Amino acid sequence: MLLENREEEGLVVTTDVQTNGVGQRGKVWESECEKNLLMSVVLQPNITTAEQQVFNCAIALTLYDVLVTYFGAAVKIKWPNDIMIGKKKIAGILIQNKVLKAIITHAVVGIGLNVNQIRFNAYLPEATSFALECNTTFDVITIRDKLLSRLKQRMDNLKSGNNIQEEYTDALYLKDKPATFQHAESKFMGIIRGITAEGTLMLEQEDGNIHTYKNQEINYLF
Repeated sequence: MLLENREEEGLVVTTDVQTNGVGQRGKVWESECEKNLLMSVVLQPNITTAEQQVFNCAIALTLYDVLVTYFGAAVKIKWPNDIMIGKKKIAGILIQNKVLKAIITHAVVGIGLNVNQIRFNAYLPEATSFALECNTTFDVITIRDKLLSRLKQRMDNLKSGNNIQEEYTDALYLKDKPATFQHAESKFMGIIRGITAEGTLMLEQEDGNIHTYKNQEINYLF
């Protein structure tokens, strides 16, 4: 949580164990002691709330950039910001913003990245880790430092006004592939075609029309 008048950009908080980890929609984030990277970073994006989607894309692409160096083309971003290896989830992101007069002055970026844990409870999508994918253990601190270095580069580029929506879209999980989704009580086939400037998901449905969905309005069915 941001403390009033005590925020500092670049503040990094990590822990070896968590007892009540949460993700989007109040979901639990599971992590064994000293096995994974559990990190929160304070940033000062100083962007308008209308630009929030670009900021979110930059954070997701930070993890994507680093994981690609380990796992190549198998890495994808499941909209809006889960990181996948094939059909399995390896990382999640939770961003909490502080807004003042329509400006996002500060953000706490929470990252959970599975590194050396090899046993997980049953989830959809299934969880994976560096160790499971490569059958060896990794140094969590090395991975953390790579992420922080890439995060700085991404934030510098963001403040320079670089447009990264196309880059993010190209990295989307299941882009241009038929898949099954659920909206309310309805299940349907659709093809992800991209995202809008506001960050809503663009799905081409069986009628050939493009429908858009906000976060939490739609579920992937695995």
